[in-house]
Amino acid sequence: MPKFYCTHCGQHIDAPDDLAGSHASCPSCDGEIFIPAIAGHSITAPLTSMAPPNVPRKRPSFLKSKPLKATIQAIPLCLFWALPQVRDPFEDVGAFIGVTLGALLYSALFALLISLFIAGIMSMFKKNFLDSFTRGYSIGVLAVPGIVVIGNLLSCIRN
Repeated sequence: MPKFYCTHCGQHIDAPDDLAGSHASCPSCDGEIFIPAIAGHSITAPLTSMAPPNVPRKRPSFLKSKPLKATIQAIPLCLFWALPQVRDPFEDVGAFIGVTLGALLYSALFALLISLFIAGIMSMFKKNFLDSFTRGYSIGVLAVPGIVVIGNLLSCIRN
């Protein structure tokens, strides 16, 4: 069974024996690849398909990024944050939505400050600033409303 790497995306591929020496498309990126022959057969593969290529990392678009996903995942936490703040959330829907959006904005701004701090410290240790910033924001935007929700639950239990 031929084992090789895609020359476009670096995906490790195990191809069936009957496809050895032919062209196919990569299952990961749909790029055209040459499937090398099995050792001991007459068909040989180009040298470029045997070693993993130096594929530059692609940055995800903002709509597929971790910070946006984390911000969207924080919305339910912000809803629970807003519940004790509004006397009757089902009658005063406008206030409930306003407090929820305020909590989400507060979480995002606080997470932004936390992630800038973390990324600054990590860059002193030769770490990638953008990766550190993204991870810090993704954690911070969920941690802030999560801590508030836990505090609200504990205060309800205590009363």
